[in-house]
Amino acid sequence: MNFTKEQQSAIDVRGCNVLVSAAAGSGKTGVLTERIVSRLKDGENIDELLTLTFTRAAAGEMKTRVRQKITAEAEKAPTEQRAFWQKQLALIGDAPITTLHSFCLRLLRRHYNLLPGLDPKFHITDPRRAAILRSDLLSAYLEECYTEADEEKRQRFFDLLRLYGSRLSDDGLKKEILRLMEFGCAQGDPASWLDMACARFGDVAFWHDAAIAQARNCVSLLIAETERDIAEMDRRGGGMSAVNTLNNDLSALRELEKGEWQDFLSASPFGRKAPRRKDEDPELDEYMKLRREERKKYFSDHVDPIFLCSFADYEKEIEAMLPQMETLAHMTKTFVARYTDEKLKHSSLDFSDLELYVVKLLTENPALAKEYQSFFKEVLVDEYQDINPLQDKILTLLAGKGRLFTVGDIKQSIYGFRLADHTLFRDRSLSYQRMLPTKTAC
Repeated sequence: MNFTKEQQSAIDVRGCNVLVSAAAGSGKTGVLTERIVSRLKDGENIDELLTLTFTRAAAGEMKTRVRQKITAEAEKAPTEQRAFWQKQLALIGDAPITTLHSFCLRLLRRHYNLLPGLDPKFHITDPRRAAILRSDLLSAYLEECYTEADEEKRQRFFDLLRLYGSRLSDDGLKKEILRLMEFGCAQGDPASWLDMACARFGDVAFWHDAAIAQARNCVSLLIAETERDIAEMDRRGGGMSAVNTLNNDLSALRELEKGEWQDFLSASPFGRKAPRRKDEDPELDEYMKLRREERKKYFSDHVDPIFLCSFADYEKEIEAMLPQMETLAHMTKTFVARYTDEKLKHSSLDFSDLELYVVKLLTENPALAKEYQSFFKEVLVDEYQDINPLQDKILTLLAGKGRLFTVGDIKQSIYGFRLADHTLFRDRSLSYQRMLPTKTAC
């Protein structure tokens, strides 16, 4: 396979973190595979490179690719190097080319003694059985809430139930508690995350600034699109009526980009379109009209819904809802604790537990983390765009400084799948770009 200059640079660079960001079908996985072989040529062993994927199928395919490349190297190697490549073929069967969950399981089996309370005979619960257990425990917990003896606590529960449930069902509340539990676990510490989220909910300044920032970002996108259309009209010699309309839009959008809450509350940046003159191209005018309608719809879909009332009214709404959010956070933390206790009672873990316990293992035992960082010459990750915060922390703990090689495509991120957070990919990419023009961080 012939690699581009940028791909070859990613294969060859050493001593720094690397992120390969490229579109589907551009050979990212091929670059990762070649990177492994390149490091073997440096004299490293295949079991000293931790290669992680998110599915068993991807891990199996990766191991097959690497084995084929090692076999090819062994066949063409000089006599004095052949023993090294034969050794790599012998090692690859047990080499850590695997899923993140499988590797976490391996760590916990090996170091369970460093985690008090974890039964060495623990097993992984089938996802369907885990879902049934969660459902049964949550139903039992809500039954207790219905009959709570403390009148104030019972009233807070019914206030929350009215917000998320209905007169005949509490399914909405159950779904919200389970959703918050799952999301909190993906952050690493569900109880701490819930406390932080609850405090953030009551911070009116945060909501004000977040709303303005979101609206301004949307307007910035519209400005860029409008400028692009003006340039296109100029290139194609478009009619002045459409250009004048677009310039008026651009002026209004630029002014709005600096706006505050009150400006967005009454914003209408798209005025009336000037009628086409007889000497102007009707097809180009219609095309620009459709493009403009798309921008107007984007504004109505993404900006208008944020500013439905004054911020003073939002403040009152936030203040009124804060007790319900505090009740929701408390109930979720209580349920998480009960679910955790029930699993430990039966010596069972689910997939989230594997990640949570590994973070606990490595953070509470820094010498062990250093040991793995010293052993693994590099941690390589495929499809990095599908990472979540907890998984990213595991990678950082295992890789240490300057030993993380990741490949992915943010446009392929399946947000919500395994609670993936594509902003981790984006932030890492941006931080690397600030350091070097090739998205490589040294």
